[in-house]
Amino acid sequence: YFFWETFVLLRKLVISGIIVFMPLGAERPIQALVCLFVLAVSYHLQEQYQPYVRNSLNSLETKSIQVSMVTIYCGLYFVNSQLSRGSSISLFILLVLANLYFFLYWLYLVAHKLPEVVRRKYPRLYRRFSSSFLVRKTKPSKRKLHKENRDRLKRTAWGSVENHQ
Repeated sequence: YFFWETFVLLRKLVISGIIVFMPLGAERPIQALVCLFVLAVSYHLQEQYQPYVRNSLNSLETKSIQVSMVTIYCGLYFVNSQLSRGSSISLFILLVLANLYFFLYWLYLVAHKLPEVVRRKYPRLYRRFSSSFLVRKTKPSKRKLHKENRDRLKRTAWGSVENHQ
């Protein structure tokens, strides 16, 4: 679906609009619930259409929406000042873990995709850095083998000449 990025941008614009432009008389929980509704609709559409060609992008977008929903849901409890200290800390830990999970998942995808992108767009750079990180050695070329053998013969020939003097 070529228009999906427009839909994602529209979703973010609507959520920002709800937070910024919702009437001042409206309470924060109402704003959060409307945002949760927009995110729930977005989540449903994302799951139903799976618009991206790569499954990793569909998964990343789904996780992004889920983490946004968890963040807003936990924020609903923070607006309520009747939480105990232990509950506040628990919700904070949940928020941090959810966002950390998403960040690590994103980092994992970037780490696996980056070498391919660098190889495709900057092949010389890729060869330079990949050769220093390769674990297994590649077979040397015949020219290199010939030069190494020639150098070895010179060393042994000179060594034998020096020993006879």
